[in-house]
Amino acid sequence: MKDGTLKSYKHVPKDETFVQDKHMKKAKEWISDITFSHDDKMFAFGSHDNKIYIFSNGKKWKPMGKGPLAKHSSYITHFDFSEVNNIIISIGFNCHA
Repeated sequence: MKDGTLKSYKHVPKDETFVQDKHMKKAKEWISDITFSHDDKMFAFGSHDNKIYIFSNGKKWKPMGKGPLAKHSSYITHFDFSEVNNIIISIGFNCHA
């Protein structure tokens, strides 16, 4: 969402609809990328607040680590987990006039 909110929806096969399952607002600006670890145990999202937020992917979303990865000089455009899920590679945007 543009305000930094993340929502998930689950499929209801009986009705062939989707209903909101989870909701949280962690980022201060809009979310520009989201990805899951290769083993699906974690997910992360990048925001225009220059941070990557990492969470466990279970019944409850629990933050991983002590806080977001916040050493980016500009907003996050793309990122991904390494194959063994121990490294995140990120690309930000930095424009010089």
